[in-house]
Amino acid sequence: MSELKFIAMKSKAAIISVTETWLDSSVCDSEIHIPNYSVIRRDRNRNGGGVYMFERDDLAFYKRSDLLRDGEEFLFLELLLPRNKPIIVGTIYRPPKHSSFLDSFESILTYLRSDCETLILGDFNICFL
Repeated sequence: MSELKFIAMKSKAAIISVTETWLDSSVCDSEIHIPNYSVIRRDRNRNGGGVYMFERDDLAFYKRSDLLRDGEEFLFLELLLPRNKPIIVGTIYRPPKHSSFLDSFESILTYLRSDCETLILGDFNICFL
């Protein structure tokens, strides 16, 4: 967390995405708090997986709950910037042996708005060779 706080302080990044957080409900948001950022998260358990995103407090955003799928470690938000079209940012973690991932991922892509910029980040654990 100290490295993430340092990165946030120095870069003032709009969004910081993290995969394989290894968090569960026993870890409170206050334990991973970064000053001047809000956190949204999708936990799995203390043995692996999970994603979270930190969003700078001075930016308007909302969590895209319509893009969540049971059993998937997907997290999406829509960033609303003045005088710009919205930006959808997704953070995804795919466990190495998750066989139905591509079907779920393809399904999500059909729900993305065409009038938004879209950034999808994460650890897909796919060999493209």
